[in-house]
Amino acid sequence: MAIVYLLGKLFYEKVDLGKTLFISAIVSSLINPTVIFSVSFQLSYGAMIAIIYIFPYIRKINYKKLKILDYILFTTTIQIFLMPITVYYFNTIQFLSVISNLILLPLASFYIIVNYIALFLENFYLSFLLKPIVEILYKILIYLIDFFSELPYLSVEYINKNLIYIYVVVFVIIVIYKNMKKSPLLVD
Repeated sequence: MAIVYLLGKLFYEKVDLGKTLFISAIVSSLINPTVIFSVSFQLSYGAMIAIIYIFPYIRKINYKKLKILDYILFTTTIQIFLMPITVYYFNTIQFLSVISNLILLPLASFYIIVNYIALFLENFYLSFLLKPIVEILYKILIYLIDFFSELPYLSVEYINKNLIYIYVVVFVIIVIYKNMKKSPLLVD
């Protein structure tokens, strides 16, 4: 996805994220047609669909433009949008996932940034400066993941797969409504 986006930025001033996502999905499936059945492919592209098409509407709830509320809405939008995929493949609904992701995602992002800086410093034989921080962050992340995964009664086994169809119908209705608002044929 990132490569297609960067190529678009290189050749065009304004890049349409939706088209970029579609092109990268097509290229991925041309390279490996079975990738569309991969859980990681479906979760990655599903998250991007939620970010590009759903979150802008949900973001309007945050009329005071509070960053923390924006972050909570962002994470929750992705979690709810991906729920049918996780239910389909794992037959569970994780109630704690929204809360745990609010804690784990910023920490994991910080961990990745520190790792990249340490990798860069490796060129100058200075990565030892950040190695203790990287190790501590890693241990904290693993501890928190284990802690959240061990909490009882926070996941429900869910066998009924009809939830997926409900999400698809709601998504189609949103897309149709969005396109109807743009249509010049409609008179208010």
